[in-house]
Amino acid sequence: MSLAEEIGYEYELEENTTIDDIKASHMDGICIWVSGSGPSPSEEARYRIVMEAKAGARYYEKECPGKTANQAMITGIINAVNRVRFPMRLYIVSATALGFEKGLKGKGTNAGYLKELFGAVIEKNCHLTEVRWNNGSEELKKYIYSKNPDKEAAKAFDNKQSEKQLRYKEFIYRECLEKVTEILLENNVGRNVIYRVNELRPTVDNK
Repeated sequence: MSLAEEIGYEYELEENTTIDDIKASHMDGICIWVSGSGPSPSEEARYRIVMEAKAGARYYEKECPGKTANQAMITGIINAVNRVRFPMRLYIVSATALGFEKGLKGKGTNAGYLKELFGAVIEKNCHLTEVRWNNGSEELKKYIYSKNPDKEAAKAFDNKQSEKQLRYKEFIYRECLEKVTEILLENNVGRNVIYRVNELRPTVDNK
């Protein structure tokens, strides 16, 4: 029996979906929602995880000194699996490719971490499904933070995301305005018209 068969490994790709849709189709086991961040000059790598089943959800967060973002996330998943009390299917929901398929063959940068994870799954007599949420990074992070019992930290994250969205909208606006200005100049449009165009400001509601 291969390792993939031993842990009942399955892979699912989710696109154009929502948190509620993922929940609805995966609540026969435990959803382990996972995100993480790599090291920076001001902080260590960190994982953020929510373990969720029909009975409720629990939030976990921890720094992982000396690790990359992916290594931190895999470490968080290992810690989550070690908390499982009964055999069941575990759905690892992530917007990041964590190298599971290579790890099952003993290959890849994080093969050692994944070997430990698969060992924990076997020890708990569970099965594992990797759920990759393509382009779902922001929604996933927002959902995970919403389960953080530290409401001030969750609010700070929401504010940070709002500022990020606002900066992005402003960047797109400036890019478009520069292109419009170039086209107007190429077509010999009067300077007074170009000035009026440049005075226009977008309505940013940040929704």
